[in-house]
Amino acid sequence: NMSYSMRPSKFKETKYFEYIKENREALYAHSDKSNIDGLLKRTIIYSFPRQNPPSDEELAAAIDEVLPGLGEQTVELQNVQKLIGKARNDDNAKAEFIERAIALMNYYDINDSNSLNTIAWFMHEFTEDAAILQKAKAYAQKSIKTDSNSMNNDTLAAICYKLKEKEAAMKHAKLAIQLAKENDQDASGTEELLEKIEALK
Repeated sequence: NMSYSMRPSKFKETKYFEYIKENREALYAHSDKSNIDGLLKRTIIYSFPRQNPPSDEELAAAIDEVLPGLGEQTVELQNVQKLIGKARNDDNAKAEFIERAIALMNYYDINDSNSLNTIAWFMHEFTEDAAILQKAKAYAQKSIKTDSNSMNNDTLAAICYKLKEKEAAMKHAKLAIQLAKENDQDASGTEELLEKIEALK
C-alpha cells in the first residue's frame, strides 16, 4: 500500500507521479490495481484548489488524461458517495443514494474494492428491502473478490445477517475477525455481530 507524507496536490508536481503514470501497467503486477489507480485519482482530485473546485466535466477530463475512460465513472462515484452524509438522517436522500448507487453499478464496471465495500455497507444501512440487500450482497462479494479484508467480510456478514442467511453470515463474520486479528485491527464490532448471527433462529 503506497503512502506518502506530502499533500497530494504537491505530489502531482513530482517525478514520482509521472513515473507511476507512465509505468502503471507494470506496477499493477506489484500492487493492487485499485491502489495504483486510486493514488493517481486522489492526486488529480486534490490538485485542484479547494476554493475553486472543478466542474464535474473538468475533473472527468483531468482523470481521463491520466486514466483513459475512468473520468466519468470516478466523478459519478464521488457524487454518489457524497450523498451518504446527507442520507444518514434524511429518508429521501437514502432512497436517492440507493437508486444512484445501483444505476452506477449497472452502468460502470466498478472494481475498486473500497468503493464497492462502502456502497454495499451504506445500502445495507439504509434499507430493509430484501431485493436491494441482494444487490448490496453482490457488491460486497465483488469487493471481496478484488481484495478480501476484514472490512468487506464484515460488510457481507452484516448483509447476510439482515437477509437471515445464517451460514454465510457466520462464515464471513469469522473470516472478518480472523483477518482483523492478523492485521492487529479491532474486531469487537464483528464479534458483537457474530453473537447476533449465532442467535438467529
